[in-house]
Amino acid sequence: MRTVPGELVRRYEAEGWWTCDTLGDLLAGGLDTYPDTPFRVHSVTRPWSGTFREVGELARRLAAGGPR
Repeated sequence: MRTVPGELVRRYEAEGWWTCDTLGDLLAGGLDTYPDTPFRVHSVTRPWSGTFREVGELARRLAAGGPR
């Protein structure tokens, strides 16, 4: 894994470009910020239409081992 120089880390943190948020945190935050945004999967075999809220709920259920 590449080591990022400390000076660059401090600069990115100061500019707000680098946080301790994980990819999951960022995704959940976006889904929660815009819950009613339409989300569509264009597929011949499994088309789906819903909202970011529904995507987030489904993802959490699947991650917990629950039903789709």
